[in-house]
Amino acid sequence: HMTQADHMERNMMQVDGQTMMVNKVYLDTYDMQNGVYPRARDDMFRYIVITEPGVSLQAFMNIFHAARNTILQELRHLSSDSCSLHFSVTRHGRIILEDELVQRQWLMEHFETVLSVLERYSTLATPEDIPALLQSYESMMKSRLTDDSRHIMLYFLAWYDHRLAHGHQIDMIPISSIENESPTLVEWAHAFLARHGITSDAETCYLCSIMHMHAFASIEQKDELYGKLHQFARTLRERFESLSGLVLDDDRQELEDRLTVHLLSAYHRLQNGIRYHNPMLAEIEQAYRSLFQLTKITVKSQERSLDVTFTDDEIALIATYFGGAFLQQGETTQKDILVVCSSGIGTSQFLLMQLRARYPELRFTGPL
Repeated sequence: HMTQADHMERNMMQVDGQTMMVNKVYLDTYDMQNGVYPRARDDMFRYIVITEPGVSLQAFMNIFHAARNTILQELRHLSSDSCSLHFSVTRHGRIILEDELVQRQWLMEHFETVLSVLERYSTLATPEDIPALLQSYESMMKSRLTDDSRHIMLYFLAWYDHRLAHGHQIDMIPISSIENESPTLVEWAHAFLARHGITSDAETCYLCSIMHMHAFASIEQKDELYGKLHQFARTLRERFESLSGLVLDDDRQELEDRLTVHLLSAYHRLQNGIRYHNPMLAEIEQAYRSLFQLTKITVKSQERSLDVTFTDDEIALIATYFGGAFLQQGETTQKDILVVCSSGIGTSQFLLMQLRARYPELRFTGPL
């Protein structure tokens, strides 16, 4: 039981001599009594301190229903691991000292895990206009996000909106990068930021960049970057055929088109240093070792042309496109089975590849 004075202390903190409000309502909505596995638990500690600076030890004890010593042990572990985010203890609670852009980048990389935990323990809400703004983004860009991407972006934009409302801004992104953005996207970003009276070029660039990083289901507006990545996809396909001795005769164009759509989001993640954590990496490396190694050699031999470095997590996704195309070669046309999945990439592509391997006598089409 906390006194009114305790609540006030919990809701106020000093940063660089300025008093800031901490949103107690958010802290009170976290209630993770059981079932948060260790990696997700670590991520939630960091998420809470990023979102609600000045979190007290007692608040952590209440959130995780854990004893004082247990929380202290976990906080010491977090401070000693290799993550780029580190805690600092102040008399008003725990804070993270890294700059705003570093904190946002960490959250972008781990947001899928964080969101899954939050949805399990809380009923989430977003500002009323966020869904409409996201829909207007798709309409203006003449592109359609996958359902998974739309779901993640809905709540990330809600978090970002909350962040801006509490005065957290950046000034580190080069202004010149606006010149490389679509005027339509810049216009949309300006409208989003204008809700908070923000006209910063740095924030405009940041918002444009995060909108590029999530997977599309389809793209109608094929710009210069699309053409560049389509040529890259064709080069990958040719190189893969050369290394493997396989000829992917069927639906070459379809493979290249679908791979290009995937590469658009991957390219922006890699350019901005956002690491994608592929939950299927270990399984793909083990179950499809030759396919993964061939794809890795293929990608690594060509990545210099894009001036990016593909991680194993990203390469594993590309491997599912080649694996699916190869397995489709041996399918008969006696039966047609449609594979329907909301995401259209990643897990659904992996599922399609497994189905084709397991049932070679059937013809699977998708993912749709």
